[in-house]
Amino acid sequence: MKIIHIILQIIFCVSLGYSQYPIYEDFDSINVSSRWSTVSGQPIMCSHFGSICYNCYSSAYNVNDTYLYQSPNYTTQFNDTGCDSIEVEFNFSYYLRPNDSLYLIYKNYSTNTVKYLQVLDTNFNFSTFASYVSVKLESEVEWLGFQLQTGDLSTGLPTNANYVHIQDISINCDYVYFLDVGLLDFECNTYDDYIDVKVTTTEHSTLQLEHSVNGYEWDSICEVFQQELIYQHETYSQDNYYRVKYDGIISNTIHCINNNTNYIIKERRYFNILGQQVDRTSGYYIESIEYENGVIKNKIKIKK
Repeated sequence: MKIIHIILQIIFCVSLGYSQYPIYEDFDSINVSSRWSTVSGQPIMCSHFGSICYNCYSSAYNVNDTYLYQSPNYTTQFNDTGCDSIEVEFNFSYYLRPNDSLYLIYKNYSTNTVKYLQVLDTNFNFSTFASYVSVKLESEVEWLGFQLQTGDLSTGLPTNANYVHIQDISINCDYVYFLDVGLLDFECNTYDDYIDVKVTTTEHSTLQLEHSVNGYEWDSICEVFQQELIYQHETYSQDNYYRVKYDGIISNTIHCINNNTNYIIKERRYFNILGQQVDRTSGYYIESIEYENGVIKNKIKIKK
């Protein structure tokens, strides 16, 4: 009976964690506790008929100015609740001049950096538009913001008719389920100009190695059918994340930091066995890589 009680307690805790999402904000109010607020301080910013607005009361934008709304501080919430990434969706309408741009910005607490995603560049388009945006971000998001960057008056267009209305925003949690059954070893080690990745399983299976530079967007870089995979990954990204798929299972993620900034490729050339320069074709060939630090490395390769 005690075991049953513990299982029920675990199920309840998981359900409670998942019920936090999606986080939805309709912007019917701003500058109150646990809601979005103005940061840049212009007095014409307000909640306008259920949308955040940058120039309430039909006021003109300042030229070459920055207007910023910011979300509550989520601290480490998305990571703590098991999100592998978050899905951010919002609706907005606008009528802007050329040189005015709208950004979705956010702070990554693990790197202590603020990142900018441009979601609107008017590009000499003067019509009124309604837009929907959906973007996937890493789970280390501390806070979000909507930043309007205004330009100059070189177009000669009026400024008092321009606006951006952001109607709502939804933040959802993306989970990746994994279970490392049968995975004996999974590690990465950094060398001069490559990262060595090793995967060992209990039996032969299809092993698909995936790579990411941010931990949430993945590309497949190698696939084999065997019990062990050893892969020398030539990468010049500082942050390198790896995971492996096998028998329908997604493994845990491992992280290797590439500290070598000297090996930046200047030129890559290919030669046949006679030493003649060729395009990369099927069969055996020599790959010659020249780096900016003057080092040249030659490798014999085969392409099937």
